[in-house]
Amino acid sequence: SRCLSSVTSILLGVCSILLWFIGSHSADASGPPECKYNVLSDVNWDISSIPADPYSQANQISSQVYLSEDGNSIELSGTEATAIWWTYKKDITVGPGENLLFSCTMTLSRNSVAIADPAFNSHAYVSFQVNAISKSGGETIGKFLGSSGGESLFGSAHMAREVGVQQPILISSGVPETNAVARVGVSLSGYDGTLTVDNMCLQKVNSFDLLVQDMNRYYSHFREVGSSTNQPFDWDVLAANYRDEALLVESNSTAFGLVLVDMLRHLEDIHVQLSFGGQTDFVPTYEAVREPRNYSPLFTKIRQRLDPGSVFQNRYVLGREGSIGYFQIKSLLDMDVTPQDYFDRVLRDFKYLLDGSDAADGIILDLRNNGGGDELRAREIASLFNSEESVVYGRQLLRAGYDIDDFYEALPERALSARDDGMEAYSGPVVVITGNDCVSSCEGLTMMLRVLPTVTVVGNYTGGASGN
Repeated sequence: SRCLSSVTSILLGVCSILLWFIGSHSADASGPPECKYNVLSDVNWDISSIPADPYSQANQISSQVYLSEDGNSIELSGTEATAIWWTYKKDITVGPGENLLFSCTMTLSRNSVAIADPAFNSHAYVSFQVNAISKSGGETIGKFLGSSGGESLFGSAHMAREVGVQQPILISSGVPETNAVARVGVSLSGYDGTLTVDNMCLQKVNSFDLLVQDMNRYYSHFREVGSSTNQPFDWDVLAANYRDEALLVESNSTAFGLVLVDMLRHLEDIHVQLSFGGQTDFVPTYEAVREPRNYSPLFTKIRQRLDPGSVFQNRYVLGREGSIGYFQIKSLLDMDVTPQDYFDRVLRDFKYLLDGSDAADGIILDLRNNGGGDELRAREIASLFNSEESVVYGRQLLRAGYDIDDFYEALPERALSARDDGMEAYSGPVVVITGNDCVSSCEGLTMMLRVLPTVTVVGNYTGGASGN
């Protein structure tokens, strides 16, 4: 199955993109966006320090700083004794409703991996944040990249991922409908080495070009678009065909959003969704048709065979037919309760299949109509059947640049852990049934389960829209 999730949010005609990406490719791109006017050039750097531990001021050792003459390159050098977050920032006042695109390259060199104090984490990152200015004129700064006092804050931070690799960074942000302060920060803590940030550029762009640049840098499935029909796909050509139409209606956020929906439907990706026109709900750009299904939507015959005492909930069914347990999960998310409350309820009902000497001899786990929801909940479900301390079920392939083959060499592992609440994992045989309506986090759950020795997966292929 494909392993990608991307959520695109268009807010009040202003673009903000959140992307999760694993494994696969992205569109060919000529490189970072051209820096037509760099507003960073007009602002001096403000150097400040923030203790990593505000309750311990002892042994704070400064890092060394080098600034290029144009102020758009910065180099921070520290040691293992640099037990402090050193932040160097530029603040730029921007007008209401403007779109900002920040780009740079980041390179980390390291002399050792030692950390001065286990209480301090090692961090090297570049951040970009937009803070609204309140009506009284003061800056609204709440939680980092969060929100405060009802004012919107936009931003993102990018960690250095590999030593010695030049990492291109592209961060886009809209601005609230008020004056705001855009802040670029470079931070280093606990590293015996140097963080170099070059080619920093912050410029104002229109919403459409902001979206196109973000997709060029981070979207991972352009190569697969059209693969089912063997039709070639070119993202740059598609964007060029829609650009004039989109810019004509950019001031009307609803009309602008509808143009983008029409353009993005060509990606055929259920995880590309938009919010526009002041709405908080996301509009899908594509709805897959997955026929034929390998189940009856009502599951009537199965329900009729379950013993009295079986549990029927909106999101799941737990029951038995004699010595065989049946566990149907329709969703990994329940919007009516918190995610933890949902799983606590599942855990309570699951014990019905583990009732002492009358425990089920085997369990059928039915995922055929599961549309996903939350991969953390998927891990908790899978942990009910896992007794190993750590089981790797997947590895991440992360985009590293603007070219189609730019990926980091390191492949971070995704692992399933054993439960830590004292509850023993179910050790009997488990048969998992999948189908083409099993998508998103359901596919993540299937990946977790299929590496366990007691589990057998049967049924149809999953939908091919893996989530996080």
